Amino acid sequence: MSNNKPKAKTFEFLSLFIMVIGAVIGSGIYMKNNELLQLTHNPIIAIISWLIVGMVCIMIVYVFIEISSATTHIGNGTVPTWTKMFINRKTASWFSIVYTVLYYPICQSLFAGALVAYFFKSINQPLSANNQLIILLVCGIVFILIFNLLNMLKPQIGRQFQIVATVFKFIPLVIALFAGFFLIGSDSSINTGGFEGNTWSTSDFAPENFIRGFGPVLFAFDGFIYMANLQKRAKFKDVVPKSLLFGLVFVTIFYVLMAISLFMGSPDGSIVQLLTKLFAISGSENANTIANIVSNIILMFICLFGINIFSMVAINGLESDVDAKLIYTNNKHVSFVKAGIVHSIFTIFFFTFIVLMGALVPRENWMGISTNYENWLSSHQQSGVEEYLRFTTNHILAFVNTISTAISTFGFLMIGIVLIASIFNRKSNKVEVVKMKGFIPVAIIASILLIFFVICGIVTFVLPNNNEKWIDSEGFLFTIICFCLFIFVFSLFLIQEHFFKKNGLDGGFEGFISSNQRKEMDYVKE
Repeated sequence: MSNNKPKAKTFEFLSLFIMVIGAVIGSGIYMKNNELLQLTHNPIIAIISWLIVGMVCIMIVYVFIEISSATTHIGNGTVPTWTKMFINRKTASWFSIVYTVLYYPICQSLFAGALVAYFFKSINQPLSANNQLIILLVCGIVFILIFNLLNMLKPQIGRQFQIVATVFKFIPLVIALFAGFFLIGSDSSINTGGFEGNTWSTSDFAPENFIRGFGPVLFAFDGFIYMANLQKRAKFKDVVPKSLLFGLVFVTIFYVLMAISLFMGSPDGSIVQLLTKLFAISGSENANTIANIVSNIILMFICLFGINIFSMVAINGLESDVDAKLIYTNNKHVSFVKAGIVHSIFTIFFFTFIVLMGALVPRENWMGISTNYENWLSSHQQSGVEEYLRFTTNHILAFVNTISTAISTFGFLMIGIVLIASIFNRKSNKVEVVKMKGFIPVAIIASILLIFFVICGIVTFVLPNNNEKWIDSEGFLFTIICFCLFIFVFSLFLIQEHFFKKNGLDGGFEGFISSNQRKEMDYVKE
């Protein structure tokens, strides 16, 4: 038995290590590296952003090993649950509503919109903006409903689908990682000053360029926090910290190498353009067409995985928060089906609202849904269908892209608040935790840097570009949309608190609802 113990520990370490890598590495590098380059205007700054944020995330996950030890035997490892334990129930309820109403729906909306956008690019047909909008809304909602129904009724299939996704998404990444270093040339983004209207320079190190890069990178690292709760299921508790730390170190190194590879091989820092360049090596007349189709189909699958994971996490998260007594349900248990219905309603609402805002509001050189290939070509005479589709989808999904990054950044703000609360917990001992060596200095540094990243991320989307007037910029519209969204969420929070105060909660707000209590609640009649 003793001879098998080292092997069992090694196996569990490797299993957890792979889980961390699979949970963190995903759509972020696929969808955000090009956006990062456009924001920082310098490939070198973009690479530095990946490295700095990765190092801070390593510190954060070390701190969260102590925080998550509070839920080793009770509760569930979610940010609202930890907030309830380390701060108070009301703050936790506010965070829970933000996750339920905004965070998960908007992130799922991002992948639903991107899925259809990549489909447009794969067929390479000059559809009018009006037709694109209709197809995007209908197909996006259909895919949202399909995956939400799947995870409501057959959650095991959703989990199996995600396991396949974890394997599949690494294949293009590994190919791109090696291809970028071999495809470096005069047309690589590291050697050029721009691509298709976007400009950058390897000599421009303006301070504001550093500030602009943190939002997209935070989005790419999103999700690692929940891996800190793996110790709840681990047989050998001492391997969890090692697997988490080594996993995040691997992810950071991989992201940095991936960014370097993309900037060396791709004209715009994106995987799509790198794969297009790779396929073009064959010299075939149809090489570019094949590359366009294959690369966009790959990204469509990545988006399907994104829709699925945010459906899984949202439904599980809502059920967990109800069990943590953070969401008002009139003392009724919330099943997967009910949680899925709630999530679907909010996702479809925000998906429709934000896409319509991007499509209908004229700004800069965007004429709204009256845009078609003919009138666009009059001012872009040297361009083709591929550039036209990139132009239209970028504008229709403009607010989906920026708000998804912003809400991810706000998610890190909530994480930062829990970090600060955990520092004070060392003095008050309010929550019983397994104390980690060097916790205080690591937690203080991580908290300061994370809050700084969050502020920089939000400011990036609020401020106008160059000499543009703020009231005429997308930053102004972004601010208005975000303000309205948070007013809506805050109103829901106040309504919930009113019902909590009026009707109360059986057993009070302390503790968590057990599985036995859930069964009893299912039989309780008003």
